[in-house]
Amino acid sequence: MEFTADVIKTLPPYLFSIFEKRKEELKKKGVDVIDFGIGSPDLPPPAFVIDRLKRELDNPANYAYSPYIGIKEFRQAVADFFKREYGVDLDPDTEVLTLIGSKEGIVHLLQAVVNPGETVLVPDPGFQAYWKAVHLVKGEGYNYPLNEKNGYQPEFENIPEDVYKRTKFMFLNYPSNPTAATTTLDVFEEAVRLAKKSGSS
Repeated sequence: MEFTADVIKTLPPYLFSIFEKRKEELKKKGVDVIDFGIGSPDLPPPAFVIDRLKRELDNPANYAYSPYIGIKEFRQAVADFFKREYGVDLDPDTEVLTLIGSKEGIVHLLQAVVNPGETVLVPDPGFQAYWKAVHLVKGEGYNYPLNEKNGYQPEFENIPEDVYKRTKFMFLNYPSNPTAATTTLDVFEEAVRLAKKSGSS
């Protein structure tokens, strides 16, 4: 009996793992590699953050697991940030979710809403984790291109009508990874309008 599930055996390698392998090969040859890869921090956090973490290690209240939905103070801080920066009101108890990282959130979100065979619209270029998440839920990904000539904005009118009709989910990624492009509120409003028109989530 095969131990590994088919969905894992057919999962393509993560792009940055390929970059990492190539980087190590070049380093062994003496090449001074400038890494423009995953964007891992190469500077330490501010000293006050390190000092606070050290103090918190001595607090026995921090030895237990955190609450399932995350610490209340953190969720409130997130809600306060959105209010201050964007004028958006969020309920920290029902509209803020604590995650260990964006990839985890993306994969779990699709597992919660997308069934095998349902279509997911994925920006191209876009965050690599989108396609992995679609693959893991056995969804059908459809690339919608983002072009430099129009500032990497989605061209909704170029997505065929029949694709919209079978679409369950669309990824919109701004500020864009990897292009760093930004967009305007009307792009999100148009995406919502199209979702309502097609009956998508």
